[in-house]
Amino acid sequence: MKKFKLGTKVNLMLLLIAIVIGVITASFSFKTYSDFIYDNYLANATHVTDTVAKVIDTEALVEWEDKILEVYNAIPDAERIDSDNTGSEGYEEYLANFSGIETNDEAYDALYASLREVYEVNDVQSMYIFYLDAANKKLLYLIDVSDDAVVPGVIDPLYEINFGLLTDPSVGFPAYQTNTKEYGYLVSSGAPIYDKQNNIIGYAMVDISMNEVMSKRLAFLVVLVGVVALVSLVLSLVLIYVFKRGVVSPINSIAEAASLYIESEDRVNDNIFGKLSVKTGDELENLSNAMKKMAKDIEEYIVNLTKITAEKERIGAELSLATEIQASYLPNIFPAFPDRKEFDLYATMDPAKEVGGDFYDFFLIDDNQLGLVMADVSGKGVPAALFMMISKTLIKNQAMFDKEPGRILELVNKQLCDSNEADMFVTVWLGIIDISTGVMRTANAGHEYPAICRVDGKFELFHDKHGMPLGTIPGLKYREEEIIFNSGDTLFVYTDGVAEATDASNELYGTDRMIDALNSKEFANCDEIIKTVRADVDGFVKEAPQFDDITMLAFKYN
Repeated sequence: MKKFKLGTKVNLMLLLIAIVIGVITASFSFKTYSDFIYDNYLANATHVTDTVAKVIDTEALVEWEDKILEVYNAIPDAERIDSDNTGSEGYEEYLANFSGIETNDEAYDALYASLREVYEVNDVQSMYIFYLDAANKKLLYLIDVSDDAVVPGVIDPLYEINFGLLTDPSVGFPAYQTNTKEYGYLVSSGAPIYDKQNNIIGYAMVDISMNEVMSKRLAFLVVLVGVVALVSLVLSLVLIYVFKRGVVSPINSIAEAASLYIESEDRVNDNIFGKLSVKTGDELENLSNAMKKMAKDIEEYIVNLTKITAEKERIGAELSLATEIQASYLPNIFPAFPDRKEFDLYATMDPAKEVGGDFYDFFLIDDNQLGLVMADVSGKGVPAALFMMISKTLIKNQAMFDKEPGRILELVNKQLCDSNEADMFVTVWLGIIDISTGVMRTANAGHEYPAICRVDGKFELFHDKHGMPLGTIPGLKYREEEIIFNSGDTLFVYTDGVAEATDASNELYGTDRMIDALNSKEFANCDEIIKTVRADVDGFVKEAPQFDDITMLAFKYN
């Protein structure tokens, strides 16, 4: 690769700066000039349109409009062909309905004469009045006084954005600019026309050509670029001369010291920048001093970086260990109770970070009662994980003494409120099933609705009564629900990380998709159910990051 001397680089830099300044100056001047022209044309188009709307003979317009609409309304919708289909079969037949309708019509002649006068005075390209067919979102031409006029009765389709503007009289039809291959640059504007009862009877539209002024704008740009280029060249030559005499040599000294500093294996003892002597009394001397300070800061930074890297590695190792501890804290060996054939269950928890705040649990309270827990702690990360472990322990311990779900949540809520200085809370769904009878008693502390599938049916949400999350308000009572399970019935509980999983466009996965996924595979066992839902969630979110813990538990009563 070819190397350039510092002086050459400085010269190139100055030339580049001059070019950039010139481009910015030319761009700003050109934009200011263009905006001025554009604003004037918009204002002119708006003024002309407003003039048409005010001077038009509304009685004559109503009379002429009624005549056009009488023909228009008599034509079936299927035979009304709009201008997008010009040349198609039936278009000429449609226009034939209006053929000669304006001949010897006094209202039309009066309207045409007044509009044509405004048209010729204001140097516009086209001027016409149309009727808004709001029901079909079409505009119907009533009268066009342009040199290349459209005949009365022509229909144009109406874009949705323009329909919204036309149906709001307070907005009207603001002026706008277009550039098409057929007409070039145009400024268009519209205004509603009111009758004496202040009802809108039509819209006036005006198009003004900007082709000539756009050509002048191009000529202005050519002259502007030439002047700016000349000024930039002169400025560059002056600056190059100044830098060549007073800057290149000191900069070369600093650059050489920097190169030696990079190549040095012992920067502290070599003291390369300490030997540098630049006594110019200006910014170059400041630069030299700054380089000396930078060298010292770099040396301190390297020392600190080594310490920080070691600390990050330590924290990473601790988080990895915390992940393993949390994973082992949740029951994760399946089948969980291989000797119990009366039921099947399976559960998973995938944290959004190294550690999560969701948890599930299942445990035998005695030989005949099984407890199921699904919970979600507020927040994420280490604080949520600690609160999760406390909550899980309290719920399980309390369930061993009080076998009533509502009472268990009431007592755990009290314990969490007593020492909750961080104001954290946890939503909990708790169910205790009598294995011999299939009767499950549940309580819900602000958690997601469970989904239940009867053996001869499909999964549906079970809308149980919600209480407040645990840890929010002491002294709360929790209402119990009863669910009777028959052989083959299945329960699915989850955290909001399932329903609130989002794709790249921030669309939620939602419970409807979850229920569809649950019902997509009949007679599946518990682990198949959870894997099916997780695969459906992953297929929905695709490459979008996971923002919340995803936890699920499936229970089947045999």
